[in-house]
Amino acid sequence: MLSLRSCVQDPMAAFRRGVLEPLANLRNEKKISEEDHIILIDGLNEAEFHKPDYGDTIASFIAKIIPKFPPWLKLVVTVRVSLMEITSLLPFSKISLDDFTENKEITDDLNSYIQYRINSSKDIMNNISLNGKADPGTVTKLSSHLISRSQGSYLYLKLTLDLFERGHLVIKSASYKVVPVSLAELYQLQCNMKFMTNSAFERSLPIFNVALASLHPMTDEQLFQAINAGHVRGELQWEDFRQRMELLSCFLIKRRDKTRMFCHPSFREWLVWRADGESTDFLCDPRTGHALMAFMLSRQEGKLNRQQTMELGHHILKAHIFKGLSKKTGVPSSVLQALWISCSADGLSAALASLRNLYTPNVKVSRLLMLGGANVNYRTEVLNNAPVLCVQCHLGHHEIASLLLEFGASVDVVSENGMSPLCFSAAGGHLGLVMLLCKRGTKVDHIDKSGQCALVHAALRGHTEIIQYLLELEWSGEGQQQDCSLKNKALQQALIAASSMGHTQVVRALLALKNEHAVQIDSHDTLWGETAFNMIPNVET
Repeated sequence: MLSLRSCVQDPMAAFRRGVLEPLANLRNEKKISEEDHIILIDGLNEAEFHKPDYGDTIASFIAKIIPKFPPWLKLVVTVRVSLMEITSLLPFSKISLDDFTENKEITDDLNSYIQYRINSSKDIMNNISLNGKADPGTVTKLSSHLISRSQGSYLYLKLTLDLFERGHLVIKSASYKVVPVSLAELYQLQCNMKFMTNSAFERSLPIFNVALASLHPMTDEQLFQAINAGHVRGELQWEDFRQRMELLSCFLIKRRDKTRMFCHPSFREWLVWRADGESTDFLCDPRTGHALMAFMLSRQEGKLNRQQTMELGHHILKAHIFKGLSKKTGVPSSVLQALWISCSADGLSAALASLRNLYTPNVKVSRLLMLGGANVNYRTEVLNNAPVLCVQCHLGHHEIASLLLEFGASVDVVSENGMSPLCFSAAGGHLGLVMLLCKRGTKVDHIDKSGQCALVHAALRGHTEIIQYLLELEWSGEGQQQDCSLKNKALQQALIAASSMGHTQVVRALLALKNEHAVQIDSHDTLWGETAFNMIPNVET
């Protein structure tokens, strides 16, 4: 249940059956203690950084799954104040660290942390002493100043006290002018100490750019490969690269799996954006990093897998290295980007139909794959090997379905069980897609291998609006009599289908439409007789 395939196709079911139910069983069997348990999710706002075109972020997923939680399983989540709106649907109590001036408990916690750091380090004590004296009054005054500057940020306190501990900051007067006033000033000070000259920073800039652009943490070897992908000649040597990474080790921390991550998301953001009035020193350019990543993937030996092909498309679009060239060459940049990915990857069609891109499609990258020559009628590995358009209609992804049709996808392509895009859209209750397909000339009366048309699929699942819309259309029979005959047969099947599923409102609507379309109900039909009147006895004969 917790395989990647299960989590991508049905994350709600995967979490419920793979996490919640096993935990409940363990508790019932007394294999875990009968007390409240806590799951901590730190930094919900981080999941918004690469928000998908379709599908959930962690915040929206929690909002959907939280009603399934047992009362003894609690969540503690953190989020930045600037993105509080992403928690609006979460039924949680809120604690704001910004209220430290009004909340004595928060102020006490901040003060306790400062006192702990000072009391456990002689170096900090020595460097905050005035005239060699660190009396309680001096410590209390400095603590109050740091709490005020921190605005409730433990990160600010940690980094500032680290500077005191290492001797980079020394209090020389009661004005505290040497103390940075914000995280931005702290990062500026750290970089000034690390990079004494512009050339020293320029040597590290490509590494920062690649780390900023990458969709996932990278190993030193991968970073080295990406940096060298930007060299035609005079490649960077490993020993030189290793020295640069050693210099950056405080900014790019090595994880247990040997990959690198930024020391904190706020530092990553500081590298690419500054508020008005702040210094623009040490600004980075992620576009350059995207270009290096794209070059590395393009030159990789062997075939790119589906996920790597999607990544290549993402980096090509983000790098946008052909910007402005169309005026000189007469060739649109989108065509040059499509040629790039077409020459670099063989599996464009497989990437377009990859599981992740089916269920959480990236519209811009999908368009690039289609421009590069991906087969828009490619068969997937889901829904009876349904073509891509069928799957997108089943999921209700209107924008990507429109894109597939724009690039020539067959409107009547079918899965192995004979279901067309219209059948999938009608079954899923996606009226907008049903209307789009009908305007594109799909066969309204198409029947799958089980003998059911789109009208019947809509009736089985109780989608009254779609039933009404389909019956208002002209069906493909030649002449009015043939059209009426096809509708009559489909309407009778729809009545039986809706009755069998107990959809009272749909049956009432169908009976009203029966009179409008002069449908004759076969009163001897066993399924209709037994099902309709047994399951829905209130419907008048």
